[in-house]
Amino acid sequence: MEHNFILRYQLDPADAASDVDDVLERLGEAGCTDAVVGIGLPGKITLDFARSATSLQQAIRIAVADVESAIPTAVLYSKEVTENGEEVDEVLIARLAIMECDFALNPDPLFASILDPLHIGLSQRLLAC
Repeated sequence: MEHNFILRYQLDPADAASDVDDVLERLGEAGCTDAVVGIGLPGKITLDFARSATSLQQAIRIAVADVESAIPTAVLYSKEVTENGEEVDEVLIARLAIMECDFALNPDPLFASILDPLHIGLSQRLLAC
């Protein structure tokens, strides 16, 4: 089964200063040919994977190992998973949960319009965790 996910890495200054083609070549040799690579921000690299594996966890684990073998000094700082066509960012969900809890304790009409559409989906995701 194919799994879609995004891994974001902070590059070591030496890798960030190296030739982009060299970094891409190392990623390809490590098996990351199933990823679209973004190198827009200095010192950062984003890999959008469409990887076949028996489970999502296995796909992510293998992809992380592949990237780390190609760029050993890279530090993974963000991971996004696409489930049922919907992007799920773990940090965003956690922040929204904090906002929702804060809103429940201190209702503020300004934030009601922001949280109302998110309330049902966020609550369901939090209960599933």
